[in-house]
Formats: sequence, structure tokens, C-alpha cells
Amino acid sequence: MTKNHITKQKNVDFKISADQTYNMENINYMLEGSYAAPKNGTIDGLKTGFTDEAGYCFVGTGTFNGQRVITVILNASDYKKQFSETNKMIESVMNNDKVVNTKDIKSVKQALKKESLKVNDTNIWVAKNTDPKQIKAKLTLSNEKIKAKNTKNEKVGTIKISSSGVSPVELNVNLETK
Repeated sequence: MTKNHITKQKNVDFKISADQTYNMENINYMLEGSYAAPKNGTIDGLKTGFTDEAGYCFVGTGTFNGQRVITVILNASDYKKQFSETNKMIESVMNNDKVVNTKDIKSVKQALKKESLKVNDTNIWVAKNTDPKQIKAKLTLSNEKIKAKNTKNEKVGTIKISSSGVSPVELNVNLETK
């Protein structure tokens, strides 16, 4: 069993010796079917913790709107609060943001078409009210690499995608495969 599968389970048997196992309960109460499980997606891991200095902490991984999401809560005041704060964070993202694929951003397509280049289809999170037509793409190329005899799919530059109220995303740009 891989570690990835362990974090998804509510209980796991660990082998202590040849004839003895120990059943350990997963105290991540955001797993599906648990009291703190989110309503609009699935948490499938990862780690709860506590120290005097950091308080109650939770790192969660899950799938929401078909996208992998990672959450981090530090210094929650009590055990249940780490989960309620994670749910608030997830709700905020689901209520205020949406996913846009780079292939649907006109300025990305225009910037790449001129040079016969491509960028892997990538989903980015933007504010829910963002019009994909308002998303800007700035292409930066390495002219030396483009002029050289490059192998297909070699990185030849970057494209920076930005929009009002969104952190810029920078992606690698590759030569088009023919």
C-alpha cells in the first residue's frame, strides 16, 4: 500500500511484528463521510498536527471543480477549527473563483500563433467575474534557442498570464511539434 492510499483511509492496520498489527484511526475528519467533510468536493489527505508554537495545523489535498487543490491552515485555536477554517477557505475559492484553461485564453493563442509555438494546456484559477478576453499574455522568447536546431518540445521561452486581481502565472513555451 502506498503512502498516498494511506492518507485516504479512515483506519489503517500497521504491522508491528510477524503476528501483531496495530489499527490506527486517521484523525483527518475532512475525509469523505466524516463530520467536517466539504460539501462541494472531496478531501483525500493529508496531515494534521499540533505544536505549542504553531497551534493546530492542517494540510489538505483534494479535488474541487475537477481540480487538485492544496490547503494549509496554521495556528488554528482548537482541533475542530483547523477543519472549519479549511472549509471556509474552500468555500471562498469555490464562490469567488473559477478555472480557465490556457487554450481558451485568446491572448495566449494569439501570442503563440505568430511564432508557431505551444504551451501545454494548463488550468489557472481566476476571479469568477473575470472575462477570459481581459486576461493578458506576455510572451518572452529566447531568440537564440529558436534559431538553433532545437528538438521538438524544447523550451524556448515563457508566457506570463495576468489579469486584474489575479496573481500572474508563468508557463514554459515550447516549439510546436509538426
